[in-house]
Formats: sequence, structure tokens, C-alpha cells
Amino acid sequence: MEGRYRAVFSSGAPQAVIGHARRQTALLYLALALVLLAVFARALTGLAADGGLGSLTRDAYGGSVKHVPATVEADYAGAHVKKDVVIDLYPADADPDQTAGQMQALKTRLPKEILGANESLQALTASLCLPGLDEESGIDILWESDQPQVIRSTGEVNFLTGKAGDEVTLTAYLRKGDVTDSVKIPVTLGEAGAGFDLKRGLSESVDAAVESLRTAGAETGAVSLPEETETGVQFTWRKPSQSSILLAAPLIALCAYFLYRRRNKPIEKAIEERREEIKTEFPDFLGKLILLLQAGLVATSAISRIASDYLLTRRAGEEKAFYEELLIIDRNAKASNTSLCAEFTDFAGRCSLREVQRFSAILSDNIDKGAALSEKLAQEHDTLWDARKKAAEEKGNLAETKLTFPMVLQLLVIILITVAPAAVQMR
Repeated sequence: MEGRYRAVFSSGAPQAVIGHARRQTALLYLALALVLLAVFARALTGLAADGGLGSLTRDAYGGSVKHVPATVEADYAGAHVKKDVVIDLYPADADPDQTAGQMQALKTRLPKEILGANESLQALTASLCLPGLDEESGIDILWESDQPQVIRSTGEVNFLTGKAGDEVTLTAYLRKGDVTDSVKIPVTLGEAGAGFDLKRGLSESVDAAVESLRTAGAETGAVSLPEETETGVQFTWRKPSQSSILLAAPLIALCAYFLYRRRNKPIEKAIEERREEIKTEFPDFLGKLILLLQAGLVATSAISRIASDYLLTRRAGEEKAFYEELLIIDRNAKASNTSLCAEFTDFAGRCSLREVQRFSAILSDNIDKGAALSEKLAQEHDTLWDARKKAAEEKGNLAETKLTFPMVLQLLVIILITVAPAAVQMR
């Protein structure tokens, strides 16, 4: 990027652009270092906390359940597996009579424990909470529904496959050690409540419809796609659309090309800004040159005088782009004993500004004609100032145009603030 900049201009460097890129890179490295430091600290903490896990002790009968975290490593025939687990230690088993008593107590309280968000099992409005294990007694519970399409064994209720008033029987199979038992819990559907997941219910209805098509039309060979279920769910069957990856591939390629084309955008912007700065400062240089020519100096001496005056009055951080180039042109001409015209011609070709190119041509044709050179430069000076005024007017008009969009957004916000309360009240 810096080489491309210097190929256009002799003075200056895109230090601001390069510095910004370096700062961004440094921030990314800093963030990466912080992440690595956090990971390293976490690893050290884990190593310090690691220790052998000796024998465990479960509570006696009637005690509480213990949940012991542990890390297990297994090795066999060169294979290695490491896994984090939680060991559940239930109290010691009771004798068969005590276990039977626990099951009787569990059968009594199960209808209340499975309610979930429902108020009653006789009018379900939401899914049930069917546990697979009783934490209090350690009894395993296996659930079974006589209508799994309505109530699944996990407790989810689909109000789209069942309607209010439908009765479903849930069976809980209890097991602890060698003692087993079971209990049947009848439930009745009510109207679906706000907690019912309609999308999930529709998805299950679609799955049920697709499942029913496996054996449909086995005798006739004709399969009729269902259009509506008994509970009012309507189906629309279509052929699957083509994958969008064919459309995504050109878009990705276009984005890659766009990024490639913009890879030098920062330096191009810096070059354009420097051209604009030179274009803005050039009429001021012509005015000074005309005054010195009219005072009797020749063109080469006048240009050297302007460069020397700028060097004496220049302040750090306030360098002017054109005058910096002018210093280099004057220094090169004196060092290599070449003409200022050749140096200006080279500079005009590199910066590609028509104003500088016209000045170079006028200077080459009239270097030895003081009066004629002064008149032609005066005409060029007036032309440049007129162009600068027009450019300023165009920028002002463009600024007014750009302000139109924010004003429209503000107008929309005002309309929304005014109309929204009335719309809410009408609703």
C-alpha cells in the first residue's frame, strides 16, 4: 500500500492508514493473548483441582441423594476416552416391605406431582410433567400412554390430535430392586392453554400424517394425501423446492470478488484525498507565482522563492501537500541540475491532475517569456478559482440532498409517535 502511494506522490506517506491497520492488528493479537491466558489459567485451575477420587459412601435408608461430579478416563488397546460424569448416590435400599410402602405412597402422590402447569387432571390445558425417577425414594418410573398420538410418554399433550373431552389413560410402571408395581392414572383433555406449543403440535400432526401414509393404499395402490384431520388441521402438499445453494454460490463468488476489488480501498482513498488537497492549494500557489513574476523574478527563481518561504514558515503537523511536492521538485532540480519544467512534467504525470498538467505545459512553452507567462498564468488562475467556487456550490447542494433521508426518517418517527397511541386505543 505504501509503495502504491509513493508511486503517485513523492512526499508524505499513508501513515494514518498504516497506523490504523497496525492498531487493529495489535488489538486482535491482544484479544487472542487474553483468551489464551484465560484458557491457560483455567487449565492450571483444573490441574490443581484434579485429584484421585476414593471410595464413595451413600447415606443410610431415609437419607438424601448425593450427586458427586467426577472425571472418568478409560483406556483399552491404545484407545483413550475421557468424560465428565455425575455419580448419583441414592440412600441404601430398604427391605421389600419398606419398598412396597414407598411405592404405595408414590402411587398416592403421583397424580398431584404430574400436574405441571395444569390445575386438574380432568381438564388438561398444558403438558404433563412425567418424571422417570422419584428423587425421594429412588423408584424408577416408566410411563405408557394408551393414546400416544394425544399424550406422549414424556408428557407432551398435542391438542391438535385430541379434542376437549377426550380421555387418555397413563400407566406408570414402578420398579426398585426386585419390587415392581404399577398404577393407572386417567386424564381428560380440556381446551389448549397459552402454554401449548402450537408449532410443535403441528409438527407432530404432520409426522402422524406421514406415518399413516406408509400403509395407505396397500390394496388399491392409490395413496390419497389427507387434506384435513378430524381436529381441523389442514394440510397442503407440494413438491419440494430446489436447494438455494445454487443461488448462494454466485452470491458468495460476487462477495469474494467485491472484497478482492476493495483490498486497496484505504490507499486509494488516501491518494484521492491528497489529490483534492493539491487541487485546493494549487490556485494559491499560482497567485503567489504571478505576484513574483510581475515583481520581476524569472519563473525558476520565483518557484524556488515560494518553496523557500514555505520551508521557513512550515509547522510540524501542518504540512501542505502541494508545497511538500514543490519542495521535492525544487530540491531535485538543484541536486541533479535538471530544469524545473521536467520535474513539473513528471509530477503532473504522476498526480494526474489536469490543472497541474496545464500549468506544466504553459511553463514549458513560456519559460523564457516573463510577461506572456504572467498573463497566461493569470487567466489560468481565474479559471481555477471559478472552478473551485463551482465545486464548493456542488458540495453544498450534495450536502442538502444527503440531509433529505435523515429528515424523512425523522418525519416517519414523528408520524409513528403521533399515530401509535390512537391505534393502540382503537385496538
